[in-house]
Formats: sequence, C-alpha cells, structure tokens
Amino acid sequence: MSMSAAPSIRIRLYEDRDEAKVHALFVDSQIEGVPGAPINDALRQHLTSPSSFLCLGLSTIGSSLLLNSYSSFLPSGLSLWLARLPIKSPGTALGVALTTVPALYWFLYRRHIRTVFNGYVKMSMDLDLKDIGKSYMGFRRDEKYSGGGTGAWRSRFWVAEVVDGPARGEIVGCVGLDALLNPDPEVLELRRMVVALPYRRQGIGHMLIRALVDHVKDSNAKLGSDPTGQGVICKRITLATTTFQKTAMKMYEKHGWKKEKVTVYMGSQTWSMGIISYGLGVQFMALEIK
Repeated sequence: MSMSAAPSIRIRLYEDRDEAKVHALFVDSQIEGVPGAPINDALRQHLTSPSSFLCLGLSTIGSSLLLNSYSSFLPSGLSLWLARLPIKSPGTALGVALTTVPALYWFLYRRHIRTVFNGYVKMSMDLDLKDIGKSYMGFRRDEKYSGGGTGAWRSRFWVAEVVDGPARGEIVGCVGLDALLNPDPEVLELRRMVVALPYRRQGIGHMLIRALVDHVKDSNAKLGSDPTGQGVICKRITLATTTFQKTAMKMYEKHGWKKEKVTVYMGSQTWSMGIISYGLGVQFMALEIK
C-alpha cells in the first residue's frame, strides 16, 4: 500500500527492511540537545520549577552564613555589608549544609531526569520497537514480508519516505497504530510519532496522521458492511505525549484529538507538583471516530 502525499515524500506501510532506519530515527529524536527532543524541555522547565528556586534560595542563605562566619578574613567593605544582614552567623556547619545539600539535590535531580528519559528510550527499544514487524504488522523477522501483514492484524506502522533527490529512500518520519496497548478492543493507540529534524514543519506529521486515521475509517467501513458481523469497529484513537510538546499537541488538536487528563510521572512513581517534588507531565488525548 502506498500513498503519494507530496512531490518528494510518500507515506507507506512499514517493511522489515526499514527497521534499522526507524530505530535510528526514534533514538535520534530523543537525544539531549536535539531541537524538539522532550528531554530538552523537561530540563529547561526544571530550571524554573519551585524546587529549583527553593534550592537556589537555601544555597544563597548558606553562602551568606559562610561569608558571615569568615567576615574577619574579608575586605573591610564586604565585612561591613555582611554585618548589616539580618542573619548573624550561627556557625560554619549550618552554612556548609545549606550551601551544599540543596545544590547536590538539584544536580542529582537533573541527573534523574536524564535517567528517566534514557530509560524510556531503552524500554521502547526493548518492547514494541524491538521487532516492529511482529508488534505492528503481524509478521516475524523470519517471515517474508508480502506487503501488508496478516489481514486480521489491527495494528499498523507507517513510514514517511523521501522519493526523490539526494536523500531518496531515507525514512524521515514514522507513526504506529497499536491495537494491543488498550484492553478495550474498540480503542486503538497512536504511538511512536516521529519526524526527522531537517524535515519538520513540512506537513509530514499531518500526512502520517491522515494515513493512520484514514486506515481506521476504511477498516471500520469494511467491517460495517461485513454481513457476518465479525470484527470490532474502532471508536476511539488515544495517544499520550509529554506536556512539554506543545507543538505536537496543537497538531493533534487540529486533527480532532481532545485533551482528557494529565498524569504526572517521574520514573516508576507518581509525584505531586509540590515545592520539593517535580514530575513529568503526560497529556492523554483521544479522537472520537465517527
């Protein structure tokens, strides 16, 4: 199955030979420093989180206490300024603790954020992306791909391929439709939406979404006209994306997805958005199929 959607890009179903390219596309999109990678936004937002301001404040107080403790060794002008501070030196130990502990917590938490995102990439590569053909197309690595997987398989995976120019044959985008993630057979899940950085803002994400939604509607139409009544019609397509990905959420909303709830995660635990704790917000969205 192949659908021409632009002069230089076509959206087609995944083939087993695409696996290495899809893996590279997915991993590259998650690397820290790559524009649009969710980890960049998570680290940037952490800088202005309540916990960061609290750590900065405590470290500033600790530094002031330390300076007061050693004011006799400082220039006279700085010593006079410190003498006017409302906090008199209660001792060096407290100053050291307030200076170092919040700073250490801040650095360790940023390291934890990196660990969480790197763990997500590894988990993805160990689960459905380990064998995309088996997970989405209904065929195994040792089977010959015949152009569409088994007819009864409801999951699908599409890629965006460059069809002309120097980059001909390159895979620059992908998206998956997972029928197994949600226990409700009437609900399918959009997953693994990625567009390569040099090809963003060219409508490729919209093309991938249209291919996925059109496939679901076409499948529903065939099932609706089946006199045997076999098969389950899809009524909803859900997805989950981080709250940092504002551009992605706007794109989904243009295609009819509605925001449903936000759950805050960090690692394997759920955290509250309090002063000390800071979590990763995951936005759940759904598209009603009519």
